[in-house]
Amino acid sequence: MDLKKIFSMAVCILLLGSLFMTVGTVIAFEPGFELTEVWAMDVITPDGAWTNSDEWSAGEVHYVGTPQKGVFVMVLDTLTTGVYNMAFLVEFADGTADAGDIIQLCLNPGTESTVPTAMLDYKIEITGLTTVKTYEGTGSGWAEITPDAEVVQAAATMTTSAHDSSTHVVAEFVVDKGTLMESGAPPQGVRIGMYDASSDSWLAWPPASSADNPMTWGLLSGYQQDPWPEGLTIGVMLALSSVAAIVSLRYFKKPPKL
Repeated sequence: MDLKKIFSMAVCILLLGSLFMTVGTVIAFEPGFELTEVWAMDVITPDGAWTNSDEWSAGEVHYVGTPQKGVFVMVLDTLTTGVYNMAFLVEFADGTADAGDIIQLCLNPGTESTVPTAMLDYKIEITGLTTVKTYEGTGSGWAEITPDAEVVQAAATMTTSAHDSSTHVVAEFVVDKGTLMESGAPPQGVRIGMYDASSDSWLAWPPASSADNPMTWGLLSGYQQDPWPEGLTIGVMLALSSVAAIVSLRYFKKPPKL
């Protein structure tokens, strides 16, 4: 095989390798449900509202159900305390504030288990937009714990946002993952749940997940330092990489003899 063909093959391998490193494709707890952690340069204030227009602009938007039913954005926050904090924004297109409404965030350090496990699985809930409680797995269920105030911060309000100009539920979570789970960097299991008391219904990501079975959760599979490029989907990236590979093959193909 001549050197040009070897070089062409190497270029293709590098292109494909860089694609998968960017997308962060790994096997998820619930296959097909993965998130990318994004480094945010703006401070996240966990007050249940968009403090300014840039606060959540760096993150990747993930829709729960449809854009009209709910959305969450996750962003890595390194400016508040200097520790490995993870900030989650949860929006729910619910125009009513009920005492029984729940916004739920579940986390674990990427350890596979079918039951909530002690010192591995954690559940944070905001009930009635006011009461914040944190739970730790017991091996058969959940038990309430009281982490330090700076380890788990959460708040929810009825307000508007850049995603929805109508008044709706907005919740923010800032969690010191390194302290809570003794694990800061991905991979980590993640579940987002929203309960609407007025309709007696749950909306969750992944849709069929259960807080009581971590193996049904999604996966925080990787991270990137740059803000998420709006509109750049996995499909677009695959198409672009395919074009690049084809161009490289054509460019380095040995010309036919005349």
